[in-house]
This record gives sequence, C-alpha cells and structure tokens, in this order.
Amino acid sequence: MTRVVIDFFPQGRLESCPLKILKSACESCGVTDERVLVVSDSDELLLQARDLNFYSCHVRQPNDRHPSFTTNYTVETVEEVEEVINAINGVSFNTVFKSRTTDFGGV
Repeated sequence: MTRVVIDFFPQGRLESCPLKILKSACESCGVTDERVLVVSDSDELLLQARDLNFYSCHVRQPNDRHPSFTTNYTVETVEEVEEVINAINGVSFNTVFKSRTTDFGGV
C-alpha cells in the first residue's frame, strides 16, 4: 500500500466493549454498517464485527492459531488488506489493465 489512512483508532481497552468500539467507529466515520471492514487480530472484535454483518478481515501470522469462528477474509500481512478492499469493491488487476490502452500481453 502506498498510503494508509486510519479513519478511527479506538481509545481505551479493547476488552471493555467491542460493540461500543465498532459503533463509535461507524459514527465517527459517518459510514453505514454494510460498508464497514474491520481489520484486526482480536477475536473479540472480529466476532462482534461478524455478528453485526460487517466485513471482517483477520490478520493472522503464519503460526498463530485459527479462531473458532469464520471471518470474510484472512491475511498474513497488513499489506494484503489492499487486496481485500479491492475484492470487496469488485476491482481486479485484469480490469485495471484492460482499462488502459497499453497492451500488457494478456495480463
């Protein structure tokens, strides 16, 4: 990712109330529930996001344990989150390349 913009950074302890944190983030950013992507390594936050029908992306290191619930996406690095965002928005590299006038050899 060439740039990272953090729209909301939770204050206080995450364990206190994941629901409150997620609702505060939505309110702070002025977004509707169906447009929220929660990226975290916290089981509590991801589980709450899933229960609220938000998109959820688990950042999991290669040797970390798997959570006992499913998320929409799992990545190993924060850089991979850009691919998740593109997938949600329906953007693919083939679409981008086809929109240019340059022939990239069928890529």
